[in-house]
Amino acid sequence: MRVKKVSIVMPTRNESENINIVLRLISKAISGLPYDFEVIIPDYSDDETPHLARKAAEKYGLNLQVIDVDKPGRGYAMIMGVNHATGDAYILMDADISHDPKVIPRFLEEFEKGDVEIVSASRFPPIGWSEEHTFFHYWGNRFSTFGINMLFAGHGRLKLTDTENGYCLFSKRAWDIISLDAPGWTFEAQMFCRILKYRIPIREIKSLEKKRYGNYAKLKVMKVIWKIAARVILERFGWPRRYQKDRRDTTK
Repeated sequence: MRVKKVSIVMPTRNESENINIVLRLISKAISGLPYDFEVIIPDYSDDETPHLARKAAEKYGLNLQVIDVDKPGRGYAMIMGVNHATGDAYILMDADISHDPKVIPRFLEEFEKGDVEIVSASRFPPIGWSEEHTFFHYWGNRFSTFGINMLFAGHGRLKLTDTENGYCLFSKRAWDIISLDAPGWTFEAQMFCRILKYRIPIREIKSLEKKRYGNYAKLKVMKVIWKIAARVILERFGWPRRYQKDRRDTTK
């Protein structure tokens, strides 16, 4: 086996209605697999999510660590979660049950073939689909994926079908190479830009994104598409020279 321990990193923000269900589904999905698993929950909630998560983990026999996140941001939470992980590989997923835990064994099956460092779930044809697709959701994601492929994939190289899902498995080596720092909803855009930029071997697998519990997504694609576009451009061309010094000063 390529890995012995797998860390599942799953940020939460007010997921009290979902957390018991998703942890039960994770427990069922990983049962019998020949790996040690830990579940890392970077939490920024003001409800009972942390308490319910610990209670569910005890019930389902999961090795769980809840981390208190001191500020909002999907990317910030994911990065903090991975920084606390002790596994040889990381699975990044959402807690709203849109990411089906049944995909976890397939992630590991593809990863164990040994020819890729990242396995990513796609919600778009010709590979997968999403019950969340609306006109703006579908074409907003398509626009983002087209731009990232155009700027980073190049002629004759692998082109991805979904660069905004974020449900994926990383080897520790691949995660260290891309060195992510996007704190918010542009996290996935930065992630896939750097995967293609550094030519890290990746494979997409089929995934059906389920309708979120509560029937809404926290991310409104059309409200952040300009931020995603700006992130992609910055990843491709870098920061304008007049801003580089200020940026270095603020990231010490």
